[in-house]
Amino acid sequence: MKGYKLTDSNGRTHGETQWGEGVTHTAVGSGTEFCSPDLIHFYTDPLVAILHNPVQANFHKPLLWEVETSAPVYSDNGTKHGAKSVTTLRQLPVPIVPLAAVVRYGILCAQLVYQDKGWNRWAENWLSDIDGTAADAAYANVNVSATAAAARYDRAAARAAARSASASAYAASADDYEAYAYAAYAADYAGAAAAANQDIDFPGLAARAMEETAIAKATSPQARWGQGKEKK
Repeated sequence: MKGYKLTDSNGRTHGETQWGEGVTHTAVGSGTEFCSPDLIHFYTDPLVAILHNPVQANFHKPLLWEVETSAPVYSDNGTKHGAKSVTTLRQLPVPIVPLAAVVRYGILCAQLVYQDKGWNRWAENWLSDIDGTAADAAYANVNVSATAAAARYDRAAARAAARSASASAYAASADDYEAYAYAAYAADYAGAAAAANQDIDFPGLAARAMEETAIAKATSPQARWGQGKEKK
């Protein structure tokens, strides 16, 4: 299947594995475990690749590649995928994801798995108002709500909610890198919480976050956040 892979600015991944146009690598392990020699991982969507980079490979200046993989393809709760053999076909432009879209993505993912009324009221207010200051002020209460409800809901779902709230707070305080990371954690926990019951459409949520952010940007206080910054 076709997919997308991130490398560092020199075209390398873990273990100094070198990629480039027409380069194929094959996993040496015999199993199907992620983050091991068993699989070479990739993404099914370029936005998802960038959104999850901070908590996965964490490339500071990533290159994005279109890839072709062998079959079968394995999924890690839908956030990333793996195959035994991957070929990098060509380099693509790296999507620029505004910080407001990053936070929105984390919240949208958490909403699918976390049903606490208080948290969802906060989430809807954030998604409607896009007010970084309000999100920062609400941060402590939201995290208390998420933690307290862990006994009533799947712990992964509660953590998804808490991480998305953290992303909003870090964004409001201009800590862009932590906001990116916590939004990605929120999506990862949402994927874990939903694994047994539903498939989350991460590419669809990423596209929705970008579209809704673009619509709101003209009147949003979050417009001041501009484009995300890389970790130094």
